[in-house]
Amino acid sequence: MEKILRQCYKERKIISANSIVFQSRIKSIESILKNGILEEAEWKILTNWLLREENKDVEDILIKLEEVFCQEDTNFTIEQNAKELPILVGILVYKYSKIEENYLLPMMIICEYHSGDRMIGECLYQLFLRYIDEMRLSMRHPEYVEERNYSIGANQLRKSITEKKKKLEEEGTSFSYSDTEIDTLVNLLEKCENNFDYIMQREQYLTDELSAQKEETDIAWWLLDEWSQSYDCPFSELKIEEIVLAVSVELYNLSQYTLGPYAIRPLIYRGVSHWKKCTNTISLEGFVNGVKDKVTELKLINIESMELEQVQPILMALKCIYECKESTDEQVWKAVFEGRIKRKVADLKMSVEEFAYQLYLELELAYI
Repeated sequence: MEKILRQCYKERKIISANSIVFQSRIKSIESILKNGILEEAEWKILTNWLLREENKDVEDILIKLEEVFCQEDTNFTIEQNAKELPILVGILVYKYSKIEENYLLPMMIICEYHSGDRMIGECLYQLFLRYIDEMRLSMRHPEYVEERNYSIGANQLRKSITEKKKKLEEEGTSFSYSDTEIDTLVNLLEKCENNFDYIMQREQYLTDELSAQKEETDIAWWLLDEWSQSYDCPFSELKIEEIVLAVSVELYNLSQYTLGPYAIRPLIYRGVSHWKKCTNTISLEGFVNGVKDKVTELKLINIESMELEQVQPILMALKCIYECKESTDEQVWKAVFEGRIKRKVADLKMSVEEFAYQLYLELELAYI
């Protein structure tokens, strides 16, 4: 962890920290995580604070953290250490997410950074991005369940009891189970239970493997087909805004897991760049105007029921255009958008490929 801290401090040009300071911070971080100082809801508030979203409860949460950091460094204060506090909070959120296998908080940070607000810094962004990429892989590669012998010795016991019954019948004596035979039966039942557990584990493993193979096959055919299921026509006949929407939504729908495949970014680049014609950039306003008919009809995305975060500007814009569909003023959605989110419509412009990737990330976050 010290290496990560050093990289983050260097990026923010904090030069006063040394090894003693780093070890102090690491001990405090480990103590916060070990003792469960924060509730689940507080972790999300803390993440929103990291993304510069105000919340009336965040000060109390930061004071909780200050109390722990003061145990190792009596001079630590929220105000005096304001420059390094976002780093410490970022590391805490990262560690918590890994422990709890939480995808929501990392995806919020990734969406915000990729959409252009990069206050969190490259080091922390790469940390969260690596974690999500690791999760994309691990979902599709379940832990292998070793094959084993199903035999539990039932046939041998059955034969032994049958021979004993036959012998006793010939002697005119009634049959009864011995203590040894009863113990053997109990042991066999335990083996049966273990085998059932194994069969269930094996079934889940094979189901996961099949899901991963299905996803790969579906995506491969989708790339080869060059046909938009959303618009029911070849991608070559679509406008660039329609291509961006269709590629992101269709790839998301082909995913078999909470998070898309590890290669989702190059897949989107391949899908969009192949059909993007001569346009290199796309704006939020141009995109919304280009796809609003599909969105207001709820044909591709059920935008009406989505609960969105500040870090999802594209989906937020689509939700605003949907909510304003009855208005005669075609520009009214902009005022609604800028009243909800800390971004200006005119500021959001990216390459076509990056725009499609941002939309895909926002869809992932929306359904976590």
